[in-house]
This record gives sequence, structure tokens and C-alpha cells, in this order.
Amino acid sequence: MRGSGKLQFSKTGPMFLIGFGNLARRSERHFGMTFDVGAVYQGVPRTTLNFAGGACDPTGTNCRDVSQDPTLQSNVVSEQAKINRSASPLRFYPVISVGFGYKF
Repeated sequence: MRGSGKLQFSKTGPMFLIGFGNLARRSERHFGMTFDVGAVYQGVPRTTLNFAGGACDPTGTNCRDVSQDPTLQSNVVSEQAKINRSASPLRFYPVISVGFGYKF
């Protein structure tokens, strides 16, 4: 029996930041700095679990294909739902951004 799993996030998402600073200063100063704090929303991650192959009892006489076993497949679906619920807080993650600039 073999299995695989994947936890997939959205490839893009909006970023919400608040901060201060200005890299394009109008004063005579040459150095500028910005500082931002916020979060990125990536959406709810999705889990995919797959099992394939065969499984036998200890005697080796009663073998069956795990992809066709309804009990195993229902357990896989319920485990996917459980992992998705556990991973739902991961839809947001924190961001800290610091920028430095130099005016010639």
C-alpha cells in the first residue's frame, strides 16, 4: 500500500499593511526608511490524500485493493476534512516589512 498527501495554498493573495516612512524624501537627507506591519490572506488551505495498492490480512489470503474499499475511502475523506479544519487558521499569516532607500 502506498499513499500521498498534499496541503495546497492559493498562489496569490491580498496583503494588508500599515506603516510609516517615505523612501522618496523631498528633504536634503539622503537616507530613507519604511516600516510596515500587516498580514497576507492566502485563503483556506486544501488537503488531498490518496491511497493506492493492496492490503492483506496477516495470513496473506484475504487481499483487496484499497482504492476500492469503501470503508477506507470514507476514512480518508473524513481525515481530509479534519486536516482542512485544523489548517483553516493558516489562511492568514503575519508580515513585517522594512525598506531602506538612498537618494543620490
